[in-house]
Amino acid sequence: MNESAVHPVLLAIRLVPLPAVLLWTLLTQTTAAHNRDKTVKRILADKFLQYLLARLPVTVTETTFDVYHRWARKSGNPVVVDELGDDARLLWLTEKRPGEDVLLVFHGGAYILPAPDFALSFWRYIGDRVSEHGTGMSVVMLNYTLAPTRTFPAQLNQARLALEFLINSGLHAQQIHVAGDSAGGNLALQLMSHMLHPHPDVPRLQLPPNQTLGGLYLLSPSTALGTARPSWKSNAPYDYMPVSKVPADDGATIRATLGVPPEYIPFAEPSRVPDDWFNGLEALVDYALVTAGSHEVMRDDIVFFADVLKKQSKLEVEMFVQSGGVHVDMALDFLVRETRRERLSSVTALFIERLATRVNASL
Repeated sequence: MNESAVHPVLLAIRLVPLPAVLLWTLLTQTTAAHNRDKTVKRILADKFLQYLLARLPVTVTETTFDVYHRWARKSGNPVVVDELGDDARLLWLTEKRPGEDVLLVFHGGAYILPAPDFALSFWRYIGDRVSEHGTGMSVVMLNYTLAPTRTFPAQLNQARLALEFLINSGLHAQQIHVAGDSAGGNLALQLMSHMLHPHPDVPRLQLPPNQTLGGLYLLSPSTALGTARPSWKSNAPYDYMPVSKVPADDGATIRATLGVPPEYIPFAEPSRVPDDWFNGLEALVDYALVTAGSHEVMRDDIVFFADVLKKQSKLEVEMFVQSGGVHVDMALDFLVRETRRERLSSVTALFIERLATRVNASL
């Protein structure tokens, strides 16, 4: 039976053990060392996600554009959209203030899922907190087309259009800070790769002379499509990522789904690049923050990638591993609506601090 067509009764049966699973988690995991920085509701939310994603089919019923409108109505955020062409658009998560630094966000979701509403809240929070440091920052998210509706390099071209739009708006490149979580981090790296090694089917993009981007922020970025490194096995009991659903074929199935031919593996898997692939990246951006969770399955891939970036380029690369963190851990605080700053992920605090420093430096 096609998983997407599972009968509602069978789905209900799969959910029967969930209350017992959550109770067992409450009794055994709330005092575990790796959870010491998390509230009970965060611990239960992690387990809830892990259970559902491993057992239920993932269905896509709306786009990021739909999520944005729903989120804006609920949160009172103004709806401000810039059409870019090629079915791409910029969705402003904060007030659009001309002349301010901009955080350009590429959302995660394996290229097949829209951004969840709590992720939009996370990114807006980042912008609001950076602005508290004395300088305003606007946050904008790219609404790109999901696969399989469109495949590589369509999303790369849409990312190019987003950055080109901001540059043409009159911003100095140093005022543009590029960020992405999970697949969004991958897309940010695709954009860097394109500027270094232009894809023949995507128009070239060059920064203005003698200008570099304000920073590159990669939160649990997808850097490899296989499951060979040890953390995929050792962290499977802790992370909510459904390891059992990832084909054990070194990424071949995923690359086919995303439309990535073998000759473009360095775009899709920045951990698998030639030795000189990122040479000269410092001419585009001089600082990169790369984060991972100590208990996420992608941890080893991400740490390996950060080492590649350090060896191949001259930019400053800061690798931070969050103790007890799972995949894109910082955004999940906004799923459970954590309100106290001291309860938020250590990545969130570090991200705000580093970003505020870079924004002030661009003045």
